[in-house]
Amino acid sequence: MFTFLIALHVIICLALIAFVLLQQGDGGGIAGAFGGGVAESFLGAKASKFLTKSTTVLAVLFFVICISLTMLTAKKTQSLFEDAQTASSQEQVEQSAATAEPAGDEAQTE
Repeated sequence: MFTFLIALHVIICLALIAFVLLQQGDGGGIAGAFGGGVAESFLGAKASKFLTKSTTVLAVLFFVICISLTMLTAKKTQSLFEDAQTASSQEQVEQSAATAEPAGDEAQTE
């Protein structure tokens, strides 16, 4: 599931970049640098309306997948602080066990 969402996220990112770059802005933008009405020639007269709606849909999908990936990742991992506490408590147990063993051995040999 996680790999599928990552792949879908990359595809949506690339499509979103393409749709934004195809739109003709007020100053012409990149669309004007590469022939001006490329989107209109491919998509017809209603190209700007189609590009605007599809950009909105792709942006919403982008944010939904971002939040989904964040939630899935948060469930998989622990915080660094929790890992540090676990490691320090394990070290304390090992140190106390190491110091307790020689004292017990000396008491038995005497």
